[in-house]
Amino acid sequence: MNKNKKELKERLKSYLECESILNQVFERINYCAENCRLMKEKDTNIGCCGNMFDFYEYFNGEDKSPRLAFLVKDRIKIYGKPNKTEDKCGYHSDSGCILKSHKSPICVTHCCSELKKYMGNKYSVIYHEDYISDCFAKIVIGDFDNEFIEKFKKELEDILGEVSV
Repeated sequence: MNKNKKELKERLKSYLECESILNQVFERINYCAENCRLMKEKDTNIGCCGNMFDFYEYFNGEDKSPRLAFLVKDRIKIYGKPNKTEDKCGYHSDSGCILKSHKSPICVTHCCSELKKYMGNKYSVIYHEDYISDCFAKIVIGDFDNEFIEKFKKELEDILGEVSV
């Protein structure tokens, strides 16, 4: 295996490990489906990814970034190409996001202000979205070493531990 392929495999592995921990955090909190203000206001099953910041446009455009090619290629192998839509992400179904892994960095890390407040009040967790997003970006561009990954995973696991109480 050449150096470039090995590096991309390592980046994908690190990304997916961190994504898995953060997914567990949000699953344990289990806030969005029952409490999303946007879904209630619009009587829809589309939360942030279709109602705020035009996430679906960003997400669909982000797929074209060469820096994400390693993630997108693997995602398409598992989930297929996204549906063509004009009002939501192509991976959004009637029951929400179909992606259990390989999400775009913005989708992995976004947390609305209501959820951040809930996390703080219920679990005393301060969710630093910009920092977490920056860490995922470093993984995407390959600007990390093993020490960075281990530190970041530990920080995510600490959050997971806090919301598991």
